[in-house]
Amino acid sequence: MIYTVLLVLTLSFSINLLLIFLANRIGLVDDPGGKKLAIHKKPIPISGGLAIILSTLASISLFALSHFLNLRDYYWVILAIFLPATLIATFGIVDDLKGISPIIRLFYQSIISFLILIIILPGFSFFLIVTAVLLTILILITISATNMTDGMDGLCGTMALITLFSYFLVSKGEIINFYLLSLMLAVFVFLIFNFNPAKIFLGNCGSEFLGFSIGLSAVILILTSAKALQIVLIILMIGVPIADMFFAILRRAVKHQPITSGDRDHIYDKILKRGFSQKKVWLILTIAQIAINGFAVYFYFQFK
Repeated sequence: MIYTVLLVLTLSFSINLLLIFLANRIGLVDDPGGKKLAIHKKPIPISGGLAIILSTLASISLFALSHFLNLRDYYWVILAIFLPATLIATFGIVDDLKGISPIIRLFYQSIISFLILIIILPGFSFFLIVTAVLLTILILITISATNMTDGMDGLCGTMALITLFSYFLVSKGEIINFYLLSLMLAVFVFLIFNFNPAKIFLGNCGSEFLGFSIGLSAVILILTSAKALQIVLIILMIGVPIADMFFAILRRAVKHQPITSGDRDHIYDKILKRGFSQKKVWLILTIAQIAINGFAVYFYFQFK
């Protein structure tokens, strides 16, 4: 498998380089000019999400071609996880290019999440519908929380990578683990280009792809976990993004601002305002995310 992983990393590296070049050529960049919330100083390509999507697909396909993943499981991963995540990301691309109302984006994410859960969940009953609604809310929360951490170089991808690794450790399913591994490899390579100073951004496309993938992975783990405390720990593994989102909602509610409004008062913003560099803020929150996930993974196995 080591040769397949090395090939995946090489291919992913090439995809990122190519998309940085193409994005600069066609103007697919985040220009900070006139944006009050931007902390970068020059236009940065926002093709990182597309790079992660293509790298993940390439990784899953190479695992299948190398016979580590059989054809039936390959189709399951593509149709049940990768395809809906890509559909979510597609709307993110449109949002990156033209801008979409948060309500419309939320509605679109809700429909896709709910439909895929109806397909995944066994049988059909009132209880199943209620379960699907609750799990859809969890996915939507994860997408929003992941998106909120995409405001500083290297942060969103690192938070996601740590959570994905934790899910990989506690997952019992070989099929979902191949998706998690493929996505982790894609995010790892992306981060090489996204660390401060970033050469590429995720864009809404990338943060929503990651958020949905994490949310759906959490759902799959929840459905295979028998104990309530394990379910709480699975959600806890999302870590810093969930905490940041909770405080953002509370902050905006107190100020009578729309929940969907943006601001520069996130956890990482507050640390930045204390005079820390982006690299130090990244390190502080990475340690926090590792600590939260280490705690959650440890106790997950204690209550097995």
